[in-house]
Amino acid sequence: MFNHLDNVPADHAVVVDLPAGAGCMLHQEAARLIANEDLGMPTIHVWVATPGEDSVRLFRDLMAIAPASRTAFVMNKHNDESLGRFDIWMNSRTRAEFLAEGGLEVTLPKLPQRPHDMIANQRLPFPSERPASWLRGDWFTFLSFRAAVEREQASLIRLIEEMC
Repeated sequence: MFNHLDNVPADHAVVVDLPAGAGCMLHQEAARLIANEDLGMPTIHVWVATPGEDSVRLFRDLMAIAPASRTAFVMNKHNDESLGRFDIWMNSRTRAEFLAEGGLEVTLPKLPQRPHDMIANQRLPFPSERPASWLRGDWFTFLSFRAAVEREQASLIRLIEEMC
C-alpha cells in the first residue's frame, strides 16, 4: 500500500479497509504510519470496534500513535438497538481519555433484518435507487436506516473533508 501513495493526488483521500484483527498488527506498522505522516500524508484512524475487552485494549495502543482528534471509534449496533454490548468501552478510562482529547465516537445503527437479508441475498451494494424487487415499505425502511447512518457519520465525513 505505501508504495502506491506517491501516485495519489494531493487533494484526494485514501481509504484503506483493513481486515478484522488488523489491530494486532498495529505495533509492527506504527513506524510506517508515523513516517507516512512525516511525509505529509495525514491519517484518519477509524476503529470499528467489537464489544469485548480486546478491542478496547488494542484501541488504547492505537491512541499512543494516533491523535484522538483524527480518530473515530465506531460501535456497530449490528444486532442490538442498544449500546449495552459495548459496556466495557462505555465504562472505560480509555473512552474517557479519548473523548477528553477530542476523539470521535460513531454509532452505526442496526440495519433492520428484512432489508439486510434482501441486500445479502441479492448481493447488492447499498442501493441508491429502489431495486425493482423491493416493496415500497422495505425501501422506506432502508432509507430511514441510510439517513441514520449519514447523521452518525457526519462528524467523520467533516473530518475527512477538512483534511483534503
